[in-house]
Amino acid sequence: MYKGFIVFFCILLNLLFVNKSFASDIIVISGSESDVDQYTQNRGVYLGSETNRIIFEDLKQRFTFVHKYIPLVRQAERLALSVPTCVTHRIETIERLKEYYFTFPINLYETHRLYQKSSDAELTETLLDEYGNVKSLVALFQKLPTQRLILIKNANYGSVLQNQIDRLDPARLMLVNGGDLEGRNLLLVERGRAEFVLALPQLVKTRYLNPLNKDKLRSYKLADMPEYAPGHIMCNKSAYNEGVVDAINSSIVKLFQNGSFEKVYAKYLPNDEAARISKEMGFLLESKIQGNLAL
Repeated sequence: MYKGFIVFFCILLNLLFVNKSFASDIIVISGSESDVDQYTQNRGVYLGSETNRIIFEDLKQRFTFVHKYIPLVRQAERLALSVPTCVTHRIETIERLKEYYFTFPINLYETHRLYQKSSDAELTETLLDEYGNVKSLVALFQKLPTQRLILIKNANYGSVLQNQIDRLDPARLMLVNGGDLEGRNLLLVERGRAEFVLALPQLVKTRYLNPLNKDKLRSYKLADMPEYAPGHIMCNKSAYNEGVVDAINSSIVKLFQNGSFEKVYAKYLPNDEAARISKEMGFLLESKIQGNLAL
């Protein structure tokens, strides 16, 4: 049902936006150098970046996307400029919606998990709920007051986690700059620089594709966290970017409808997980489309 509705909306978008004028260059910033390499070299090695890449490829006749590596700590400054600028891999929040445009969902990310070296002692049952999830980061570091947690500086971990992070002793935090697609933060845990890191499972899976590395870390889900969080492209509210976001939305709908996204899911995920992600994305896109038509 949702695919038929999406086909209709894709046609409607093309009719609505075909005559809009756009800026010639759109700056796309990323906190990961490997992300930029994937976009500029037209290759994919990570699910989240490859779905973005095929959108940029689909729209290359309408825009010139200029990809730049900008550390996370400097991204807000760049987005504040009047130049049309977008950033990938962003989660939509009420606060961000006041300042930025968001595309339709592009990816579904498994939400952050807590990772530690597999050679370290497992967490005790008192710190876990009945499903084996960490009850609270606050309780964890009260129990383990000398251990440290690696976080990305200025990252948004979502309201549930951020509320807990804000209550932690700053001395227990190791803040690092930039994104972590290269797995640098995971490597810090492997080398014993800190005991824990919050990381996205898909990034961990990408780093540990080599079977020799797969057992180096163990992970814990976190209580009260949703299983997935939608990822978007987020753009500043420059004069042209509303039209840019409309065009990206049209591309997202088209690439989902024609099976291009499903091919990316199948490339990186087991069959059952790929099918589940595709189904959830279909529902999310239909919901977004209906919301837009109601405006």
